[in-house]
Amino acid sequence: MCCAQSGLKLATPIGRYSESNRHQPITDGPCMSSVSSSSALYIRKVRGMGRGVFAGRDYHRGEVIEVCPVIPLPDPAPTDPGRVLERYVFWWGENGRAIALGYGSLYNHSSSPNARFTPRESRTDIVIRATRDITAGEQIMIDYGWDEDDFAALLSPPG
Repeated sequence: MCCAQSGLKLATPIGRYSESNRHQPITDGPCMSSVSSSSALYIRKVRGMGRGVFAGRDYHRGEVIEVCPVIPLPDPAPTDPGRVLERYVFWWGENGRAIALGYGSLYNHSSSPNARFTPRESRTDIVIRATRDITAGEQIMIDYGWDEDDFAALLSPPG
């Protein structure tokens, strides 16, 4: 369901939980504390994108980069007058939203990503996994799964 159909106008919809990524197999990776140490991942400002997540070491294709616990938001979620919180949400379940902890809500979008995310509702987490080899110092990008309505919501003014 797109933002317009759900009645939500998200300023920056971060991820889309859909049938296409719902059933992708996930094996357990290292725990978040060992994966997101300062040597494995770091945050840097990126012109035109705000903050971004960068690889502090090399990652191999298929390797788990981070396992991010999530906090499902209540339905209906409390309104955020500045819409700051809505800039960092993932779709969760059928019509819900969630905030990813760790670096989860800071990965930037690319239509040619080097990583993918997989929500795991039963474990209340999201797994970020390399889709190709990633070198140290490279920004880690995911495809948010946006459609035209989501891009229009991104460009619309708050309110």
